[in-house]
Amino acid sequence: MERNGLACLFIALPWAVCLPSVAHSSHEHLAQASVCQLTHFGPENDGRIYRTLALYSTDFRHGAFLIDPTNTNCWVQLGVQQSDIDGSVGRFEQLLVNGVMRYGPGTKRVVQAEVVFHWVKTNSGGTFASHGKPWVPKGEVELRRVFSSAAATVAPNQSSEADGSAAAQLQR
Repeated sequence: MERNGLACLFIALPWAVCLPSVAHSSHEHLAQASVCQLTHFGPENDGRIYRTLALYSTDFRHGAFLIDPTNTNCWVQLGVQQSDIDGSVGRFEQLLVNGVMRYGPGTKRVVQAEVVFHWVKTNSGGTFASHGKPWVPKGEVELRRVFSSAAATVAPNQSSEADGSAAAQLQR
């Protein structure tokens, strides 16, 4: 009986050791999408999960945005609800609050994150329509996980070459 228990232990041990690496690798094989690609997605992409690299920007008042680090004209808004499936989004948001408390508003971060794309139909008579144009259906994203983040050394409205270097630093 003792021998059977020992044999089961040796069989179960490799599974227990491999399980965390299998769980870890499952999010590494996500479909990659740049923020610019996300801005061109439509209703056929609703609910799909992607991994992206972006500049995260918020003023804690008018919303939060992911901006493409290689083309700052491409940005997508974060939706109202975030899923935070592993606690990383909560830790990231606390990091943002700490940054604002320490350095003041306008703190931006470069993030690698897992997002869910949502196709949202907005109110055509919305008060936030730009230049008198009503809002149209558009894409928003929901943060599920934040894999990594670093302080952005360049504001997104400056040269896109410098923003690309900030993103390259994060990838190292």
